Amino acid sequence: MRFKIDENLPASLGTLIEEHQLESETVHDEGLSGNPDEMIVATCKREGLVLITMDIGFANQRAYPAGTHPGMIVIRIRNQSTRSVLSVMKRYLDKQADFEDLAGCTVIVEENRYRVRRGLREV
Repeated sequence: MRFKIDENLPASLGTLIEEHQLESETVHDEGLSGNPDEMIVATCKREGLVLITMDIGFANQRAYPAGTHPGMIVIRIRNQSTRSVLSVMKRYLDKQADFEDLAGCTVIVEENRYRVRRGLREV
């Protein structure tokens, strides 16, 4: 599975993802910083990438229903320091056995749990 890391996350998240034998790209490296959310989602759809973000607007199922995109991981944590983000994502990545099972889903990652919203896998 391949991921696109949103501009509101540390670039070092890419290293953590690669340590789990997964691939990632950043919004910043592709020159997409500052673009509207709709453009980021359209790019993820076109490239088949799962978006990882802290922008809770992407968790809005009316705007971005599960099954209409390759997948989204929305990080919702109080302490948004780089250290905290990497710690929470490491725990999540360590727990997740099959990322392909999450294709098209919206995953909400919190400090001590995660929730999966599934859709109709139309992607």
